[in-house]
Amino acid sequence: MDNASKALIMAGAVLIAVLLVSLGVVLLNSVKPMVSESEDKLDRKNVISYNSQYTIYEGTSWPASQVNKLIGLVLQNKNNANISDVYGEVKLNKPSKILPNKKYDITITAHDSRGVVSEITITEK
Repeated sequence: MDNASKALIMAGAVLIAVLLVSLGVVLLNSVKPMVSESEDKLDRKNVISYNSQYTIYEGTSWPASQVNKLIGLVLQNKNNANISDVYGEVKLNKPSKILPNKKYDITITAHDSRGVVSEITITEK
């Protein structure tokens, strides 16, 4: 009789342990979508923030000084491994010379699959 009661206690302890492990797995699976969603939101915010450094230049009639700033920014980001590894390189289509007395149109012509700016075109007016 004494052995039977000990066996029942041990079986109960095993069942409680299995129940706790199962509860932990269920909780972990229910939290994963929330974590994934918050990571996606953070990634989207980072993309918007990264793109904003280029989108402020988008438009018409930019002076050469602003065009040169944009070109410098593209080159700086290209040479920064932390930025280019995460966001990739921006292809720059531009005239061979940026003349100081001219105006230029700047257009973002392509984005990658994540929405990151991947190509900018500069045309002389």
